[in-house]
Amino acid sequence: MRPRTTGILFLVAVLLGAFIYLHEFRGGEERGAMQAESKRLFPDVEASQIDRITLTASDGQRAHLERSEGRWRLTSPLRFAGDEVTLDGMASTLAQLEIEGRVQPAGAAEDFGLADEADALIFEVAGKRRGLRIGRRTPVGSNTYVKTLSDEAIVYLQTWRINALSKSLSELRDRRVLDFDTASVQHVSVRWPDGRAELERRESHWWLVEPLTEPADSSTLETLLSDLAFLRADGFVDEQAADEELGLTSPRFQVLLSGADDAGEPFKLGFAVGAQRAGKLVARGKGGTLYALSQERLDDFPRDLVAYRQKRLAHFEAADARSFELVFNDSAGASHRVQGELLESGWVTAPETMADGKAGALVAELGRLEAIDIVAEELGSTELAAVGLSPPRVVIRVWGEGAALRAHVAIGLLEPGRGLLAQRIGSPVVYRLHESLAAQIPASHEAFEADFLPANADVEADANAEPDPELGDLLAEPGTG
Repeated sequence: MRPRTTGILFLVAVLLGAFIYLHEFRGGEERGAMQAESKRLFPDVEASQIDRITLTASDGQRAHLERSEGRWRLTSPLRFAGDEVTLDGMASTLAQLEIEGRVQPAGAAEDFGLADEADALIFEVAGKRRGLRIGRRTPVGSNTYVKTLSDEAIVYLQTWRINALSKSLSELRDRRVLDFDTASVQHVSVRWPDGRAELERRESHWWLVEPLTEPADSSTLETLLSDLAFLRADGFVDEQAADEELGLTSPRFQVLLSGADDAGEPFKLGFAVGAQRAGKLVARGKGGTLYALSQERLDDFPRDLVAYRQKRLAHFEAADARSFELVFNDSAGASHRVQGELLESGWVTAPETMADGKAGALVAELGRLEAIDIVAEELGSTELAAVGLSPPRVVIRVWGEGAALRAHVAIGLLEPGRGLLAQRIGSPVVYRLHESLAAQIPASHEAFEADFLPANADVEADANAEPDPELGDLLAEPGTG
């Protein structure tokens, strides 16, 4: 074949491919978009342009809503902030309503349930009045008859789209119980029937200031603030009643938040949960509004001082650990020490060699060791002995670079069904760890032999062996607890 002929055929192929792409693919997309646009009930309306909506709520009340500076507000039958998500969604639905078919001939409006103009859904775009009347369901198919205010034609739309426009007055109201930025809160005062906690933010950490002065559990505080910021009520309590009747003179849970907003203006917000009425809890939120909450919501709010206290026994990055020591003490007063060091090949332990992955898992768990409860602020020597903490059944130390001590904890009695007792060396507080931690942290020498050594380990032979020379001199001094 001649080169010129080949070039011509190549050019034809390119042009044909371009035609197919432009006509079939891009053209198909454009035709599809034009077809969808032609089906829109209000083709010249965009959701962002709708600034007023008047409708009959599903509970029969006529409601009027207005949008100003991007915020919706209910102006009738009462003045209240509008639910942004619900109303933005309604505006989007109105703008995107698509016609499924037309009634030919149109016939009388009353034959299709479209005679009553009083219940029309009306909206405004830049002062121009638009709207539609919603009629009966079609005899066949999941559609509903509608008629716009500006056209005598009767059309039908998919019913699920129409249902998205049916909201109760309660759904139109803003159900956020509080409105604040969690990062702006500097002080939290929490009260419940038999206790309280006063907390303040110090830089990036939370501190308890009453009834104790100590670091607080920051995760508990951040979770509480997040739960309050995103809390949505199930409804509203509009009836007039005294606080005593509503259970708000002695709330089940009460919180006061204070801080400063982005402009530096100070603020205070209160929230209280009272009595149960009609199967819901009464709660007072922003502006003194009374809300209805489900009973389960109360469980989201910690009502125990221990929940707000820091229960961390050790905290470090597992990758920073370089060595560790386990000291096991038995009832006869004898001790047994196991050492571990991180080498290029991984963790090496002696005198016993721990099963693959066990040493690494132990160090990782110690790096994030946190209790689930505080058993006691302090125990006497007899009581400590009874719970396996005098002497401790196990003493664990972890070092990082430069022999910096990263963790120093004592492990006591494992109480089945309740947890593992522990202390942070140097502190009298007795903590309870989750029972599942016994799988990563040995609670006794017997548990270590049974669960942390290889299945074929010769424990008897290794028990009296000398520490591995590779471990060096870092752990020369045994831990005493």
